[in-house]
Amino acid sequence: MDATITCKSCRSVISDSIEICPTCHVKSPKKMSEKRKRTFFLTLVIGIIIIVIVPMVASLLWMQSK
Repeated sequence: MDATITCKSCRSVISDSIEICPTCHVKSPKKMSEKRKRTFFLTLVIGIIIIVIVPMVASLLWMQSK
């Protein structure tokens, strides 16, 4: 018996084995979740770079200029 998943596009409950959601016709509804995770991870990494590394480099450059 197939497991069920929720389509990330239209939130319909569908079989885990199908490749196209019968309601919204999105290909591989499971892959949308993976894409969202990848986007979140990339945003997190860029945010950490902006919040941590950029001020650290700026302070090092400022200390060298004195």
